[in-house]
Amino acid sequence: MLAVTALPYVYARASTPSNLVYTGLMFDVPDHAQYWSWITASHDSVFISNTMTPEDNAAIFANPPMWALAQAQAIFGLSFPVLFQWWRVVAIGLLVPALVAFVGAMLPEHERRTTALVIALLGSTPIGGPLVGWVSEEFGPRWGFALGGIATIVGVLAFGTAFVRARRRDASVEMTVVPDELVLGIDGESIPASIR
Repeated sequence: MLAVTALPYVYARASTPSNLVYTGLMFDVPDHAQYWSWITASHDSVFISNTMTPEDNAAIFANPPMWALAQAQAIFGLSFPVLFQWWRVVAIGLLVPALVAFVGAMLPEHERRTTALVIALLGSTPIGGPLVGWVSEEFGPRWGFALGGIATIVGVLAFGTAFVRARRRDASVEMTVVPDELVLGIDGESIPASIR
């Protein structure tokens, strides 16, 4: 998971022209600018104003994770790109075990549990985000939105088809283990074994 999510950052760092400085901000992830502003503002106070809106607002916004990151940045003297990468490692280290435990509790079947984890961990942002960002950058935002929409439709159809097939397979397995006395006829009444 760490390797897959690191690829966009490695590419961005490697492709930065020599006359520019890589800041760690990705063109397809506008949240990074917001995180950066919150971390910068949180150096001085627990309560900050939201600088990502055009109107003036009071310093009543508190974001404990951003405050903790601001303190870590100040203590260790980290740049934002380095701080963000350490934050990514810690967040993934906490997210993956929590997600595995949650999915394991909700889906006891191994096949469904594995599918849910693959979709949750790799299905959207780590792969789709950079791809849609690149398409938007190269061909325009309409093509990026179109790709995102097409991928969503294909995903829904693929997983819907897999779900229906799994339900049919489960239903056929259940029917083979039902005792003869419980098999119901079309009208809802039990069919005696002697008539079948």
